[in-house]
Amino acid sequence: KLRVTGSKNPYSSDSWVVPDRVEILSTSVTGIKQSNIFPVSYYLFQNYPNPFNPNTLISYQLPASSQVTIKIYDVLGRKLKTLVDEKQGPGKHNINFNAEKYSSGVYLYTINAVGDNGKIFNSVKKMILIK
Repeated sequence: KLRVTGSKNPYSSDSWVVPDRVEILSTSVTGIKQSNIFPVSYYLFQNYPNPFNPNTLISYQLPASSQVTIKIYDVLGRKLKTLVDEKQGPGKHNINFNAEKYSSGVYLYTINAVGDNGKIFNSVKKMILIK
């Protein structure tokens, strides 16, 4: 609740008040409802930062529980590392990739997600390591 005190605006014929003081009479919170809002689609985000050295964050979202695999490849298509290989719940997820043992260059990261409903999602993005 608020209490406003003041006077009429002397420069206007309208009947509104120019406040000179505002008091907050109640500070209680009536409630905060936490909701479980999940993404409506699968998505693989661009890593950040990009270019990077030597760490970067890979983010993705899942609309439903899914078996997720995220792998890193070089530009010749050789698999270098598997970052994720597990069942995950719906929502936004992040995984850090540390490339300190790799040389500068362009790398690819892929996601393969198979939902409990049988839906399959695949995506590939490029990232640049600069040392």
